[in-house]
Amino acid sequence: MIKMNQTQTLTDATRMTSELNTTVEDYIRRCNENINNSANELKEWHRPVSKAQFWAMLKSGAEKIFLERGVKREFVCDDNNRHVIEQMYLYLIGSEACEWNINKGIYLMGKVGCGKSVLLTSFLNMLEILTRHIIIKCHAKTLDELIDDKGLDALSSRPLMIDELGRENIEQNNFGKKIRPVIDLFSLRYERGGRTFVTSNFTLDTLESKKDASGKVLENRYGNFIRTRMDEMMNISAHTKTITHIGTNATLKVVAADDKSTGGKKASWVLVDELHLFQTMSDAASMFREATGGLASRTEGCLLWLSTQSKEPPCGVFKSKLDYARDVRDGKIVNKKFLPLIYEFPQSMIDSEEYKDPENFHIPNPNYGTSVDIEQLNDDYNQSKYAGEDDVKDFFAKRLNVQIGMNLRANRWAGADFWEAKERTFNLDHLIENSECITIGFDGGGLDDLFSMYVIGRDKYYRSLWRGWSRSWLHPIAMERRKSSKQLMEDFAKQGNLIIVENIGEDVSQAGEIAKHIFDTGKMPEQGFGLDQLGMPSLLDGLLAAGIPQDSMVAVPQGYKLSGYATTAERKLADGTFIPAEQGLVKWAVSNAKGKMSGNALMITKQESGKGKIDPVIAMFNAIALMSTNPEPVGGSYGVYFV
Repeated sequence: MIKMNQTQTLTDATRMTSELNTTVEDYIRRCNENINNSANELKEWHRPVSKAQFWAMLKSGAEKIFLERGVKREFVCDDNNRHVIEQMYLYLIGSEACEWNINKGIYLMGKVGCGKSVLLTSFLNMLEILTRHIIIKCHAKTLDELIDDKGLDALSSRPLMIDELGRENIEQNNFGKKIRPVIDLFSLRYERGGRTFVTSNFTLDTLESKKDASGKVLENRYGNFIRTRMDEMMNISAHTKTITHIGTNATLKVVAADDKSTGGKKASWVLVDELHLFQTMSDAASMFREATGGLASRTEGCLLWLSTQSKEPPCGVFKSKLDYARDVRDGKIVNKKFLPLIYEFPQSMIDSEEYKDPENFHIPNPNYGTSVDIEQLNDDYNQSKYAGEDDVKDFFAKRLNVQIGMNLRANRWAGADFWEAKERTFNLDHLIENSECITIGFDGGGLDDLFSMYVIGRDKYYRSLWRGWSRSWLHPIAMERRKSSKQLMEDFAKQGNLIIVENIGEDVSQAGEIAKHIFDTGKMPEQGFGLDQLGMPSLLDGLLAAGIPQDSMVAVPQGYKLSGYATTAERKLADGTFIPAEQGLVKWAVSNAKGKMSGNALMITKQESGKGKIDPVIAMFNAIALMSTNPEPVGGSYGVYFV
């Protein structure tokens, strides 16, 4: 047995303590060295550039990317990207004012086409130049190929940008075994601190798993483990389209125009910009109701509507709001909570066409001579006149708020140029009362099409003078199949030009009743009903059921053979001997009428007119075909005069 004295024991303990202290101090020193080295490495990601330098590099880099994609386009900083660009600058210079963690990567999220890929790529190209870091860039669809080529270890810590994350193949089949290299890559990069930059259309929640509306997981994608690591590795920045007031922290948020985005909003102020763009949306009224519903609980609430005129005749929610504002302005409606500020010409200047005089351009432009440059405005007007009538009408609508009555299209029927000026307000009874001979034309198709009748009346005192009146019918099936024109059709129905029927057969039955009413006046010729040559059996049945003899119905040849009657109509419109009733649906159909030359004739057909309905116009040509024969009414009376 070896005996240690007390002195030796103390010496050993002192030595062990000294060695331990040295070990601890050495460990701390090495850790501090690593920390300092890491801190220095982190500083290498930041550079003290000016805002002007930063923007110049970002802008030129983005425009270079556009050119590489075959597009010459200016990169602009606007409300959609301004906040992200500001944070990128603060991130680059390493400012404590940056809302992001300047030592993490960036996850830039946004919808397709919002510019996130161009923005982040340009920013990273700038980082590479300024910091000398080499950043590997790849699209998510080629990420698995990159992993196969480089290996996970080689990609574990190097700076990496993945564009459009969420479009990659998560699983691969490796000799019958399913592997998930992308998930392994993110796990490894998290452990080794690889700086990661990502663009994506998906939120991290969506990348984690696919869920149904109730929140039930339908498919696991990356899972919560990788989702939380992505959150720790990167600053999550969405293109939120939100503007925040620095002083008050009040936010202005741009939301998508649909019920899902606007539903449940509790905004104090709601601003609807360019209301005319919503006029063809069938659910626009419902969507605005959702967006503004929260104002009821806000005593300070305010709703603002902004719009220029539409390049199409107003309809839908735009027409409804515009008509209401005009009625409040004119004192027809009293609403002390609604203030209309409408900068437009008085109707007298529209009627006299004084609005076309550049000396009057200041009237609808409150910023005339300030933000509205006078020289530029006049130059735009002169250029529009050179471009043609369509461009002139668009200039008046957009720059002078002149409401378009008819959208006169290229290759249009010539009569459209005179139609609006010749319209007068009268009803069917007025036409019957002032006519000595009447013919009726019909045109229509299937349940998803308009069915129209047009009545031509020859004046009882001046035989060269004709009047025209129309009515059309539509089945709800057409409203559902042609949603783009649903709002317009509903407007025509409110005006009384269109009847929306619920049951099949109601249209021809109602048309038969009107036709029989006119037939019983005795003012129709022996053959006074003009139908499409191909016929519409249900229409024939409806007329017969109403008590109209079949001998009075004539099959009118269609196609190029209608061109002569179209010419008759346009010449009579031009010389003022054809007066159509003022009816919105017919005016719209006339503006839709387009044709092509067939020999020496301009052939107007539904095929040439595309989606725009022209059934009332074809019905009118069918009625004119019969009136052009200069017929006499069956029930006409002849006077005997002695000379």
